[in-house]
Amino acid sequence: MKACKEIGGYQPVTWLAGRDKSRYPQVYRPHPLESSNYEAVDRMIGVANQKWQESRLIARPAVQFRGFFPEVNNQNLTEIAIKIKETYNDYLKLVRSLEDLKNRHPELREPYIEVTSTKSQRTLCLTRLDRFGT
Repeated sequence: MKACKEIGGYQPVTWLAGRDKSRYPQVYRPHPLESSNYEAVDRMIGVANQKWQESRLIARPAVQFRGFFPEVNNQNLTEIAIKIKETYNDYLKLVRSLEDLKNRHPELREPYIEVTSTKSQRTLCLTRLDRFGT
């Protein structure tokens, strides 16, 4: 009973909602963590937010840093880099096309069996097979 009372008395904290990766998928946070209580963790968040305000990371275009890197005069290295970039772009296109296919055909999101009637030639997709184990 004591454990149930403790679980039932849980108070949600605002800084956990701010860490939701589905709502904020970016690598660097564009805003500080929210803090509304006066607990020890909230005090630490306050200090972290203060330091974050002093040295905030701002996204900048990569072209801006081109001057930091010397030009590559080796043709062989340039060709290798171009091949790597093309391979990466091909994989990226493939992933996007597979995601589009998955969105257009929901039955492909999970394992399924396609059953065709011998009489009517109608096809039926049986999905959610993972519920039944192997």
